[in-house]
Amino acid sequence: MATFNVRLVGKDRLTKKLKRLRISDLNAVQRSVALAGAEVQNRIKNKIARGPHVPGVTTIIGGKSHTRSGEGGPPKTDTGFLVNSIRFLLDEDRLGVSIGSRAPYAARLEFGFHGTDSKGRNIDQGARPFIHPSFEELKKRITERVRAAIRASHRKVAR
Repeated sequence: MATFNVRLVGKDRLTKKLKRLRISDLNAVQRSVALAGAEVQNRIKNKIARGPHVPGVTTIIGGKSHTRSGEGGPPKTDTGFLVNSIRFLLDEDRLGVSIGSRAPYAARLEFGFHGTDSKGRNIDQGARPFIHPSFEELKKRITERVRAAIRASHRKVAR
């Protein structure tokens, strides 16, 4: 499974600090992490379904013309399996989230593959990243949202 983890940096230190500040209700922070997972998941799905796609090679498969996605851009959708396999899973403490795909070929698309595959074919497939770029596009917004939730939790305790 091609997976990237979105985690609060210094989560253990943060948890100790929140306890010291008597912030035991982490619901707002946990909700912001869950929202981050959902937002990245939706961005990934939109990239695959709607593009923008880099034009690739056109081939004839079963009498039908098919244009593959080009190297460097997100993969194009064909059957919808990849799009429908994108999931996010919250950590047990709900302060971290893993985002990835269950499609067996997702890692090959995300990172590319150069070499001999399990069927003995020589493959030279460039990366068509879709997970990491989606996270990078949203990283600033996610960070600001989590920080705001932490500040709001701190203000509640200070009252």
